[in-house]
Formats: sequence, structure tokens, C-alpha cells
Amino acid sequence: MYRIGIDVGGTFTDLVAVDDQGISTLAKSASTPQDQSIGVMEGLTRLAEALSLDLPTLLARTNRIVHGTTVATNALLEHKGAKVGLLTTEGHRDVIEMREGLKDDRYNLRMEVPFQIAPRSMRLGVKERMRADGRVETPLDLASLQAAIAQLKAQGVESVAVCYLHAWKDAKHERATAEELARALPGTYVCLSSEVFPQIKEFDRVSTTW
Repeated sequence: MYRIGIDVGGTFTDLVAVDDQGISTLAKSASTPQDQSIGVMEGLTRLAEALSLDLPTLLARTNRIVHGTTVATNALLEHKGAKVGLLTTEGHRDVIEMREGLKDDRYNLRMEVPFQIAPRSMRLGVKERMRADGRVETPLDLASLQAAIAQLKAQGVESVAVCYLHAWKDAKHERATAEELARALPGTYVCLSSEVFPQIKEFDRVSTTW
């Protein structure tokens, strides 16, 4: 029986099969950005050939496949991801810039600001406010939400992150926003912080969802 590891990179897809005796067999194929599964299947075929097996036999004799990829990391580094917008509580759209007030060299006033996935014009505040104990201080304002969504639509967003203050405690405003986004921007990918990272600490939750 074999265990197979697969690493999909930006240029190559690397594979390794390890048998019960711990003997490793390697294979490599070209990555296929238009559909990563094509490169993976080609790599598995080459791995089977290296083991003098056909692909169905190799898969039948495999009890575990572990898959990893640098595709998402590469997209961030190369700035090639989707066009992303952010909806957040009014007055909090700069959390992503302020982080937690910390930087690698805190006394260096000329330190370069990190690249942000979306410009400030695509990070919009919505009138709503949840308290840390889950109480609603300001109900979700539909007019404010619709105005923000209209701005994102005009800018041609492909994906929207929704990160409201204290949504980790009560997600109803984020869920209502997702429903409105589905109506106004059908087909747009929507990520809610209350689903992705429902924990305290605003910068961590916003940056992870974004």
C-alpha cells in the first residue's frame, strides 16, 4: 500500500509515493493554472509509471493522499487574485491598515506600508454595530448596505469579504448582508468572518477573511 503526497506549485506539481517499507518514489508534472486537477492527474499517471503500475492500480493500492499547494500564496505575492471588496462596520475600514498598532520596526516612521489586497475605495463601511456581548447597538441599516454594495458593483468586484465588529459573537448582520449580496451581486464569491474565523480580535478576523 502507498501513501501519496502532492504539492501543486506555480510552475510544477511534485508528487511522492511512499510504500510500506518507507521507500519513496518521485514524479513531477507541469502545473496547469487553468485547472489544477489536470496537472495533478498527469503527475499521478507519471508516478504510476515510475512504479511500473497503471493509474487505477496505483490508486487502488493507495490508502492516503495528502495534498498541499502554494497557489493561494503565489496569488497573494503576485497580486493576481480576484478583485476583492470589503464590507465592515462604519468607521472600521482601516483596521487592515492599522493592524494592532504594531510593525516590524515600530520606531521607523519611513517603513514601507504593506501591500493591501484592495484599495481603500473598495473597503466600505456599513451602518451597523454589535456589542462585544452580542447585543445590537445599531441595527443593520439596509440603505447603507445597499449603497455600499452599489459602490462595489460599480467597481467590478469579484469577491466580497464581510467583517462586522464583534460578528464572532452574533453573526446575524453578516448573514443578512450575505443574503443581500446574493441578490445584488449573483455569482460573486462572499466570505463571512463569522464563518471563516469566528474569534475575538478584529485585525486577525478581518485579515484572515479578506
